Amino acid sequence: MAMGRDKLPGPIQPGGSGKQTVLAVLLAAIVAFAVWGWMQDVDLPDPPPRPAHPVAQEAPPPPPRPAPPPVVVAPVVPGGSPARADLAGVIGTDDYPADAIRREEQGTTAFRLTIDATGRPRQCDVTESSGSATLDQTTCRIFLSRVRATPATDGNGVAVTGTISSRVRWVLPEG
Repeated sequence: MAMGRDKLPGPIQPGGSGKQTVLAVLLAAIVAFAVWGWMQDVDLPDPPPRPAHPVAQEAPPPPPRPAPPPVVVAPVVPGGSPARADLAGVIGTDDYPADAIRREEQGTTAFRLTIDATGRPRQCDVTESSGSATLDQTTCRIFLSRVRATPATDGNGVAVTGTISSRVRWVLPEG
């Protein structure tokens, strides 16, 4: 078949049927739409960057420790006896805190010791301050560590928790 000047190569021929032209245009539109859709970027969120090395996560802090149970002091039952201890001489001049001496602090600390059923002091409460936190704290620290007492007893003679109250007069050493 010889091609003349009036004949163009390809499926669409000038003067061809309208049906053939519509199909060709439709096919071109479908191909163009498919290429366009293929070339579009899809906007997806970027994945979070991965660390180069595994990162250890900090463990959450441990929960706070529960408060110790309160010390229950049993009242002395009739026929029982209070806790007793010889407190004379528990504190000596060598126990006077050096920083309290430098600040020339002195005074009287009133305190209450809670004595358990074994005769050991378990708690010290300052009931009247000397005016010096150092002297008050030293009083409780020394009495808690050095005192051994006879525990209180109930009406049946069974050892129970009790208290002993006393005072310490802090006087600056001479010299």
